[in-house]
Amino acid sequence: AGLGGVLLEESARIASPAWRKPKALAKKQQHNNNATPAASPTAAEEDEEEPVRWYLTSKRKDFEGFVAEELAELGLCQALPNSSAGVDLYVGEQFDSGNAPWWASHRDRVFNDGAAVGSVDGLMEMFGQKDSYARLFWYCKTLQKEKTPERGPAALHDEDDDDDVRSDNKKSKHAREEADRRRRGRRKGLCPTAWLPSFNVHGPTDPRSQRFRKGRVAREDVPELDRVYELARSSGTFPMYWIVKPQKGTFLSRGMHLAKFEETDARSPTTVLRWIERSVLEESCFKKYDPSKCDRRDVTFQLYVHKPALFYDRKFDMRLWILVTSLSPLRVFLLRHAYPKVASRPFIEKGRFLDDQCRHIKMLLDPACNVTLRAFTAPFPYDFPRSTASPVFFAGLRFPGLAGSSAGPPQKGSFSGKFAPGIADRVRISGPDALPGTAAATTPAERAAAREAETLKRKQAARTWPLKEQFWSRHVWPQIEATFAKVVMLARPNLTSPELVRRSSSARKRAEQARAREAFLAKSSSSSSSSSKTRTPSSSLQKRLRAFALLSPDVTLDDKGRPYVEEINTNGLIMGTHAHGGGAGNLFFDDAYVRTFLRIVGADGYPYRASYAERLDAAVEAFCQTVEADAARSSSSSASSSKRRRRPPPTCTEEVRAACRQAVHEEAHAGPHWYRLYPPISCFARRNGSETADCVDVGGVTGLPAGPAAPGGSTAVGRWPNQAVLTAADVAGVGETVVDRLVRRFLTTTDTELIHGIPQVPGHGRWPPREFDGTSSI
Repeated sequence: AGLGGVLLEESARIASPAWRKPKALAKKQQHNNNATPAASPTAAEEDEEEPVRWYLTSKRKDFEGFVAEELAELGLCQALPNSSAGVDLYVGEQFDSGNAPWWASHRDRVFNDGAAVGSVDGLMEMFGQKDSYARLFWYCKTLQKEKTPERGPAALHDEDDDDDVRSDNKKSKHAREEADRRRRGRRKGLCPTAWLPSFNVHGPTDPRSQRFRKGRVAREDVPELDRVYELARSSGTFPMYWIVKPQKGTFLSRGMHLAKFEETDARSPTTVLRWIERSVLEESCFKKYDPSKCDRRDVTFQLYVHKPALFYDRKFDMRLWILVTSLSPLRVFLLRHAYPKVASRPFIEKGRFLDDQCRHIKMLLDPACNVTLRAFTAPFPYDFPRSTASPVFFAGLRFPGLAGSSAGPPQKGSFSGKFAPGIADRVRISGPDALPGTAAATTPAERAAAREAETLKRKQAARTWPLKEQFWSRHVWPQIEATFAKVVMLARPNLTSPELVRRSSSARKRAEQARAREAFLAKSSSSSSSSSKTRTPSSSLQKRLRAFALLSPDVTLDDKGRPYVEEINTNGLIMGTHAHGGGAGNLFFDDAYVRTFLRIVGADGYPYRASYAERLDAAVEAFCQTVEADAARSSSSSASSSKRRRRPPPTCTEEVRAACRQAVHEEAHAGPHWYRLYPPISCFARRNGSETADCVDVGGVTGLPAGPAAPGGSTAVGRWPNQAVLTAADVAGVGETVVDRLVRRFLTTTDTELIHGIPQVPGHGRWPPREFDGTSSI
């Protein structure tokens, strides 16, 4: 019984079938016994070998449970950190977080060469901490106030930027400062407009201090106090509502509360400071002291969107998934839909606005709201929407700020695309007087009739869901695309350049870890592994491993459909399960979203690559021949005409070829639910001489450089309708390297659909035409 209990516990922890490991090991051992040591295996033989792939996860229940089950279904086996076979994949929490695995400090000895690792150094500091949101907001405010030195039209050219970077060490101090300001000025356009005003408060943390007991906040505890005062005075909108978020040790919105900022609080920086002092703790702390909530004095204030979009009169926000598969060169994927999280109680703007957090902050069956699943879903005529791509979601979606005063039945057609009063008339049903049962009900029969009338009214309003879905795809989702593409582009230099790390303590820690890695690698370089997969020590962890990151931001919408980022989680909960019960309180289920994300990062070794390997090699070689030809022409022209010393033209190195192949492997295994956000997917209007898509800006200025005609007969490159537009100035703000530029050029000028046969179309949902409640989609 004891042994059976141990085996049962171990099986539940690993969550993988017991037969996979011995079967894979036996197959590998048989192959090794039959192989001849003299001949090296060909590419086809390597594909047939199917070597065992090993993975590790962190200890959190979603990683050890659902994610581990998906990895087992893909044929991977769970490894031990000290295994001689090495690890090929890690999916879990960031290595620089407080919940990092115990072996993260010596991870060089854990992973095989080329392993995919779900952790990026510096990502927690950039996005994963509550105070990082406010730091990024004020960083962008500083960039916007700086005056960028003029340099003419060439200021947007990548090659001039490379010259600045390469020659910084040879310039004077003034010239280096000018070059740095130019680079910062190019990043100015990447600052997201969807970022909410925020500021940090670093209050006293010692419970024994007098300031802590009296709840005092000093001026030095609020670094941006004067700028917050200027921001409040310049807004001219009162009252303002702010969410107060503890910076550490919170989940399920614990410790969060709302604070009301009146015009009298904005008289001076001192009155702002006194308001902050009163608002750090929620009112319940003055009645019943709870150390888990009231001992947290390091908080972040974030402006609250107090006029939100509604789902059946309830506030909601959305959880998105963004997959960064590579930082250099930069590649980003986005899930085609979001997970809506709806409040437990109807939204009320007037009256006692701040009292009930279950209407404003606590979403999705928060335990503090004490609502059962049945009571939570009862007001929704078509159950809870499990996705923003579902007609159920659009049936209950409403933008109060876009609703006009007129009422009438929905009309045929689509939105004009302008945010103006009356735009939402076409998604409204007739007014309350058009249906019976709207008067005050007194008897049980009258109340039952009123409920039936309300249900009928909501079902009639739901028939306008195709128009609301069209509005969402044309206006809301492109704004979300542009926001997160620019956010990742803005953060990229901070994640790849150690000198740009904001906190010196983290920089010192990284330097110490780098020295420890160098010492370990120098000590172990003479030893070799006896495993079939030999690990080659490297002097750089970033070069040896393929780092990726799964970001899960939360987004809210205002009453006119404008998105705002609430936070970006780097260790967000993996919502979903393939069990019949569903996940997150039986509200969400997974439809191969997680499995596809694992395939994009190469968990199962890209099993489809053999079917398109020859076409991929031909496309890469054709592209490289064009690049070499352009380089030769550029060298000859610059040598004869230019007096300025410039760097040599870019060439297709083996690193560029490998990055192009890797990018094609990722999109070939992305499935129908994920698509590449950056570099953006190009639209090829003509393929083999025939029209294939209604592209926009064909042959015009799309922010991307022109390139050669794609192999296979695709020409006329443009962008897709309803696709977020990235300009040349946005791309210049990334600080591209030669590899970045060439890989982006390959992906945006090559019709990769002709290589692997998988349609590449961006946008929300993109499902085939469907019917819901008697109404067909547009």
